[in-house]
Amino acid sequence: MAYLNDPRGSSDLREAATDAFAVVSRVVPSDPSLRRCVPPAKARHLAADICAVVCGLRPACMIDYAPKIDAGVARAVLETLRADPRSGRHREVRALGVLLVEDVVLIADVDRVMRIFDDIGATGGADRFVAFDPTSKRRMRGPEQKGRYATWTDARTSSHCAALARVVPWGDRRNIHAGKVPCHDIGDATLGGVIDADDRAVGVNCQVPPVALTGVCLGYPRVYTWTEDDTDGAALRTVLSSIGLTLRRLRARLNVEGADGMEHLVSAWTVPKHEDGGEDDFDGHRWGSFALAWRDEVAAAIDASGGAWEVVAWDTETYRGPVAL
Repeated sequence: MAYLNDPRGSSDLREAATDAFAVVSRVVPSDPSLRRCVPPAKARHLAADICAVVCGLRPACMIDYAPKIDAGVARAVLETLRADPRSGRHREVRALGVLLVEDVVLIADVDRVMRIFDDIGATGGADRFVAFDPTSKRRMRGPEQKGRYATWTDARTSSHCAALARVVPWGDRRNIHAGKVPCHDIGDATLGGVIDADDRAVGVNCQVPPVALTGVCLGYPRVYTWTEDDTDGAALRTVLSSIGLTLRRLRARLNVEGADGMEHLVSAWTVPKHEDGGEDDFDGHRWGSFALAWRDEVAAAIDASGGAWEVVAWDTETYRGPVAL
């Protein structure tokens, strides 16, 4: 999971986070054109989310807590960040763009998300996807590499899963020093829709379940998808509701001016419990190798943040019950 950390070099991340937090939490809600959509309470949450992306704790954040923040508003927030002389001077801020997965709005380090898809295209992401055969309720086997792209060895495995391993990154590697904030619509990859003529959409061979696309963009080490025989993931939900799930969460404290040491939920994702029974113990819980790799990558980003972030808790919870994909 080395793609989570940014190899491009960076400015002072604590300074970048301080400036980004100040602009999003104070300047944005004071703008008459944005105040209704981004009130002060939502602005602080959004500012912390953006700081997590700026500091490399996650490749993207999902704006699902403020219905009025659509793609246009998210883009306006990022344009404000770019235009302000404090935050606009930071490379990490200029790297931010907007991604759309149907009606889900993401603010992302676009190049970092591109690298995730590059990695899936190069390696097939054999262990990343969780899908079940709706007839046997058995976990699908992963793809194997054949030539440039991965192919799935199980004949019943969904073409949706295979498509995620054949993602074509959208657009060219943009000059982040110039131009407008990029906004890419990747919710329906078959249509290739874009917001602006200057941007190109992601392309795959068939439509990919939005929950899988969103999870990949957010950098989750495991994402759920379903087979072509499974209508809207109904069988997957049934299977997941009948087995134990492990929930992993990271809560961290943002230590920049104006944040007042606020605690923030940086990331949370689940995986079937039987796939997370690693040999290593951490805080009294066993962690699978993929979960340890995720934790180590995020911990390294926190260490590199210059004190902007500190870990409050790595939470682990197991449960069984209804699952909403």
